[in-house]
Amino acid sequence: MVPHALFVSSDRHVDVALNVLTFVVGGALLATVSYLLLTLAQPSFAQADRGDVGPPVWSSMSNALLAAPKLEFDLRFPPSSTIYRCEHRGQVTYSDRPCAAGRGRALSIRPF
Repeated sequence: MVPHALFVSSDRHVDVALNVLTFVVGGALLATVSYLLLTLAQPSFAQADRGDVGPPVWSSMSNALLAAPKLEFDLRFPPSSTIYRCEHRGQVTYSDRPCAAGRGRALSIRPF
């Protein structure tokens, strides 16, 4: 059996440096944990009631910009308009003309 001292050569300065580093890191961890525990245990400061707080007046938008835009669509179709649904080779298309190939079906459009 080979003695351990052949593989480890201990220097006094290295040992002191490692001990100091251990105490510094341990102290930092202890200080961090104690700070977190104190902040959790300490009651928060009560804030004074200042009323309704919102954005400053100069940053508020005018009512014209806040109004929702009114979109109008003309969905009226001529009374005789018909839409055709065509199925051809697994594809479905819709058109205002009768199907040239495949199965077709006329769809009625009801006015709103």
